[in-house]
This record gives sequence, structure tokens and C-alpha cells, in this order.
Amino acid sequence: MRPVTLHYRAMTQQQAATALEVFVSERAPALDHLRIELTAHGADPSAMLDGTPASLTALWQWITDRLLEDSAAASPTPPLELRDLWPSWAQHTAAADPLPSPEALALVDGFISYLAEVITTGAPEATWKVGLQRVKAYHWHKHPVLTSETTDTQVFLPSLPRTGTYRLLAGLDPVPDHEMCLHAAAAIASLRGDHPWEPVVPPAPLVEVTTRPGCFELELHGDLAHEHPALVDLLVEELSAQDGVESVDRMHPGALIVAAPGWDADRLELWAITWLVQHLPR
Repeated sequence: MRPVTLHYRAMTQQQAATALEVFVSERAPALDHLRIELTAHGADPSAMLDGTPASLTALWQWITDRLLEDSAAASPTPPLELRDLWPSWAQHTAAADPLPSPEALALVDGFISYLAEVITTGAPEATWKVGLQRVKAYHWHKHPVLTSETTDTQVFLPSLPRTGTYRLLAGLDPVPDHEMCLHAAAAIASLRGDHPWEPVVPPAPLVEVTTRPGCFELELHGDLAHEHPALVDLLVEELSAQDGVESVDRMHPGALIVAAPGWDADRLELWAITWLVQHLPR
């Protein structure tokens, strides 16, 4: 697993405030780039980007088609040195193999900018803030989020597009195109105070990571531990050998306790998913 430049949750309050300013400043250029790419590939930006949640369905389908083309034509995983070309949200969250190319991430970043435009149009009371909760283990702690005075909702916009991108490139079940529309509609309603936040949940991953005091709990979904016990043994062995991992212990066949002080939940989850995709029989 490649190191993270500086994860949002590891930032000081001032660093997080600066990261928020950078993230917001990237929105307009990223959307401009998306419009240019749409035009270059024969699409009409005015027709596709009409500002409605429904328009996100066709746009995400167009993005995923381009991601698959990029992945098929790409040379081996881009070197980590290209991280400086990534949008800031990608630099400050965990990365997994296979890494998207800078060009692919630029398209996803444009989608995120348009998603922001759709949500803030539908919920004009929404404002950008640093994600904070009393509990430091809060998933979007120190992340740039959209929130409003009428709700406790905090929306980290790269979350679902980022998940969709990694699932697509890793060969997992993709996030359905229409879920981007549902996600935006739910965010708008919650930011307006119409009802509690019920984010769209992507298809269940192969693992789930929960932060515990001083460690992580990594749970294998389904019958993985019973159907592939030798594979899980190998996963434990290779995870134990990763830099920064101090110990991996079993609670039961399908759950591990991982002590890795320098890691975070995103990094562990992405490492485990990537490893399983590479090793599970097809």
C-alpha cells in the first residue's frame, strides 16, 4: 500500500482549513475541464449538465465508460510521483492498486464539481466547512464537507464517486449509474432539513473496517472465511508483513483485529479489498 501524503484526519485544524480552501478552489477549474472533455468527445455540455439530480445518471455512465477506456489503454499502474497531479481530495485519502491515471482522476474530479453544483443548487443554504464531530473517529473528521444550519448532515462529495472509481478499476460490482442521482437527491433533502440524511450505500464490499481504540476490526463479508480458509491465512500473513502493521489477531474466522498505528480505516479497507480481488479465484 502506498503512503498517504497527509490524510485529512491526521491534519491540524489549520491544515484542514487550508485543505478546505484548496478543495473549494479546485471546483470551478475541474468543472471547466469536464465541459472541455465532454465537447471534445462529441457531447453537449449544456444538454448533459442541466443542473438536475437526474442528469447525474447519464454523466456518471459517460464517466465510467471513459474510465474503462482509460484503464484498458493504460500502461502499468502510474508511479506514485504522479500524486502531485491528483486533485487534493485524492492526495489526502488512501490510495489503492490499481491507481487511476491523473487523466481519469481529473474526470472524476469534474464529476465531483458538478455534483457539488447540483446539490448546492437544490440546497442553496448549504455551505462548505471542515468536518468535525466530538468523536474524533468520525469518518469525515477534518474532511471538506457540505453542511447547513438546519441539519447535522455533513457530505464529503468525493466519497461515492471515489468508491465507484476504485470498484470499477478493481473489477468489483460497479456503483449503479442511477445511485448518483439518488445520492444527490438525498443530500439535497437532508441539507434543506426535509428529512434525516440517508446516503446511498454502494454494493457491499468484501470487507468492512471499524475503528476501535488503538486498533481496527476487519470483518470479512459473507462466507469468505469458511469457503477460502487458506486464502484468509495468507491474507493474515501478508497483512502482518506490511509496513506499519504491528499485529493481526483473529477474533473468529471472519474477523481480524489489526494494530497499525500509522494506518487509517480507508487505507486498511482498500488494501484488503485490493488483495482479495487479486487472490480470490475467478
